[in-house]
Order: sequence, then structure tokens, then C-alpha cells
Amino acid sequence: MAAQGAQVVVLPEKIGGLLTTAQAQAWQRQMSGWAARYRVWLEAGVGVERTGGHLNVAWLFAPDGQLLDTYQKHYLAPPEQAFAAGQAYTVRAVAGQPVGLAICKDLHFAALGRAYARRRVGALLVPAWDFDPDGQLAERMTATHGVENGYLIVRAARNGLLTVSDAYGRVVAERLSRRLPGQTLLVRTPVSPLVPTLYTRLGDALGWLCVAAGAGLLLTSRGVSRRSESTPRRAGSLVR
Repeated sequence: MAAQGAQVVVLPEKIGGLLTTAQAQAWQRQMSGWAARYRVWLEAGVGVERTGGHLNVAWLFAPDGQLLDTYQKHYLAPPEQAFAAGQAYTVRAVAGQPVGLAICKDLHFAALGRAYARRRVGALLVPAWDFDPDGQLAERMTATHGVENGYLIVRAARNGLLTVSDAYGRVVAERLSRRLPGQTLLVRTPVSPLVPTLYTRLGDALGWLCVAAGAGLLLTSRGVSRRSESTPRRAGSLVR
């Protein structure tokens, strides 16, 4: 892909399964070498065994091979009860624009998407692992948060879709992932500055306002109905 002009490469979530510490260190050296050799930004999702809670993380390597950041998944799926959740956000300047890191289920939650918008990211790089039938649903949920907050999303999923969607929800490119030897998707698209949105500023306030308005209308209609029922009716005259 580097030979075809790729500058940023995103690999899926937990690409090697659950690694021991020694295995993780070996993989880290290998990926560092790839990033340096091909002069690309490389993000990879890996699982690492650890006492007290395994880690589901994304490594970000710079084109010189340096490991710049290790992002830890915030929102864990039900099968990940043995994993520890992360809390930190990761933002790095990539291709001249601030870019954030997230993992799979993180982008099912509006709060995380909005938190990155407040950090002014132009794009999110998202390793993921879907379950085949839910691949399109998971991708569309992720793209929705890109629309809510005004940034590009690059999502690479195992058992799902490789997708790039822009700040307006348009799917720039999409391809079904495959088992090894795998699948690739090369997309030429700029990383633009964040597009400011009303949702980023107000969050769920509009939604709660609609709930309050609906509740108010319901209570008002019930009050009118009760008054109507309690008002005595006048006896009418019978004309023959």
C-alpha cells in the first residue's frame, strides 16, 4: 500500500488475538520496523494479557518507527469482562491535522465522539472487530458520530467493513474485510479541519428538550381531557 502512495495505514482490532507481554513487545518491534521501512503512519489494534485486567489498545507509530501513543479502549463489549477500560484520549498531528484514536465500540457512544470534537480533531482512526451480520450497522453507527461532530472516520474492522466516511456521513469508500491473507482498501482523501456542528456545542440538550416538550404536551392533553369529563352536560330539550 505504501508503494501505491498510502501515508496512513489502519489495521483492525486485536489483530494477533490476545498476546503475552513478550509477544506484544515482539509485535511492537515488528510494526515499528514496518512504519519506518515504508515511511507511513501505522495504527494497529492489539490485545495484551495483563494481571488485573487485559488491555485492548491501539498503537500509533510515526513514519520514523517511533511508537507515539498507546490508546486504551474506553467502552468494552460484553465478552471483554476480563479487560480494563481506558479513560485517556489520544490526539496527534497527522498529515498536518489533529487526528484522534478510538477502538470499535467506543464509537457506539456519543460522549466519546463529542469529546474528540472538543479536541478539534479532523479525523478518527478506528480499529474494530465486528461479528459479520452486524458489520454494516456498526459502521453506520460510527459514521453517524462523524456527522454529529464534523470529522472524517477511517474504520478498519475484522469480520466487517473497511470504511472511510466523511464529516457529512458520505461513504468515501467501503469494502468487505476478509480472513488472511486479508483485504485492503486504498483511499485518497484529505484530512480537513473539524467542521463545527450544533450537536458538538449543545450535546443531547435538543433531544432532552424534545422529551420535555413531548411530556408537556401529554400532560396538557390529559388535563384538558379530565376537565372535559368533569364538566356537567346541560340537559337538552326533546322536541316532538
